[in-house]
Amino acid sequence: MRNGALPLDKLIIPAVLVLLAVDRDAWRAMATTDPADEVPAHCLEHTVTSGTFDQYFALADIGNAPSDAYGLNVSFTVEVRNRQEELAVLLSGQNRSYQHPDFARTYEMRMTNVYTVVYRETLKMQAYHSPTDKLFPPEADRFRLRFLLSRDGNLTVLVNENRRRPLLAVVDERQALDVQYVSFSSRMNAYPVRFYLGCGLPQYRAVEVVREEAEGSPANLPLTDGSCPVCPVCPKQRCEVVVKACADTSKDGAGNGTPVGAGELEQQKYYFYFNLYLMKNRTRSNVLAGGRKPADEAGP
Repeated sequence: MRNGALPLDKLIIPAVLVLLAVDRDAWRAMATTDPADEVPAHCLEHTVTSGTFDQYFALADIGNAPSDAYGLNVSFTVEVRNRQEELAVLLSGQNRSYQHPDFARTYEMRMTNVYTVVYRETLKMQAYHSPTDKLFPPEADRFRLRFLLSRDGNLTVLVNENRRRPLLAVVDERQALDVQYVSFSSRMNAYPVRFYLGCGLPQYRAVEVVREEAEGSPANLPLTDGSCPVCPVCPKQRCEVVVKACADTSKDGAGNGTPVGAGELEQQKYYFYFNLYLMKNRTRSNVLAGGRKPADEAGP
């Protein structure tokens, strides 16, 4: 050992401590930047409990990025809670909202924590089942699904961009379908499944801005100009209803030009949604009652 040099054991221990500190900081950074742990922002949120495909979204509106190689390249963030959910994703060539899907022009993927299966025209293309190999990522209740459909018929589904272990990888020997829409459902025990669509796109950033400005003051909600994104949570099929709910009535008076207060606006919204609830359940009530009026309301 040279004069003035520290013994080897004196050097090793500080070096190990430094490495541990670096590793600890690196792990912290990884933990805070893991996309699965981050709450998606500026997205169209869509929650499903129905076992049917009730609402369709145009893939072009929620982030599909086609290329020369891929006709479909789009991702969605999925949120589950019980890990017993069965989620279903339908890639469709047509917008069949509120109708039976056109299965002749669809790919349907069904996924749980232990199995996954994909269909075309209700014919099984690929299935995987393992009671021990869990498919939902264990580190978080949210994960991202990316769908890739090549021009020559290779359908691949990735979880959290893991290309080394795709969730699905199947070749469609027939000509690949030209899918333009997507629909979602939850098929097991009506557990809710939440999907985050189009995260970061300008139209959904506009929705977030409106929500922030309107928080705590219903009168701040702006009138729509015919484009859905300026009203919070505005599915295309129900845009006209949301326009009414978001209408700025702050200049409406009670017959004498007096502006309506925030409390009255809240009451208007309450009655609006209450009336919608009554209308929605009127058919069901009539069926349960056999289509007859109650005795105290029966006419002559």
